[in-house]
Amino acid sequence: MQSDPGSEDKVNDHDRQANDAIETILPPDQQDQGAEAVEIDCHISEQDHALGVKGVNRALATCAQKLHIDTIQRHIFLCADQTKPKCCQKEVGLQSWDYLKRRINELKLGVKVFRTKANCLRVCDRGPIMVIYPDGVWYHSVTEAAIERILQEHVIGGQVVQDLAFVITNSDKAILPLATSTSETETSSTKSPSGKDVAAPS
Repeated sequence: MQSDPGSEDKVNDHDRQANDAIETILPPDQQDQGAEAVEIDCHISEQDHALGVKGVNRALATCAQKLHIDTIQRHIFLCADQTKPKCCQKEVGLQSWDYLKRRINELKLGVKVFRTKANCLRVCDRGPIMVIYPDGVWYHSVTEAAIERILQEHVIGGQVVQDLAFVITNSDKAILPLATSTSETETSSTKSPSGKDVAAPS
């Protein structure tokens, strides 16, 4: 019996989406020690379900605490791994997504910056498309090099990357640098796509 040629790709897509659905976030002390990320299980137990709204709210509050949701300063949405790729080729979007995840971990931003893969952000040209909240800044052509600039200049430094930004919905509000502790701003520099050392601004 011959297998469906596309079945392997479908399985790989399913596995990748399942893995991406589970945040791997470390508390700051473990990040500084270079510990490996751990999976956060946020499934609600049957016992909590049985308690109704109170049990569900309690379970979700516990999940939020594990994910350090109360420390989030910025949330990045990136159009990638689309069901129907329109703004860019699927491979390009996935490459940007993988780079974004890796750099957030390398820069130790995991408890301050969340990232979410969006199936479609409805701007279907010049992709990958990215939007950062609460700043309300939309970026086009978000390749690896663009992501590095956005992370360093906007997410960390509080300066919009003007040549890539096409909409700023909260233009009346100041965009502030990412609040960091002294220990985090003194971390060793990391490499940008150009091969140059890049350090998070203090």
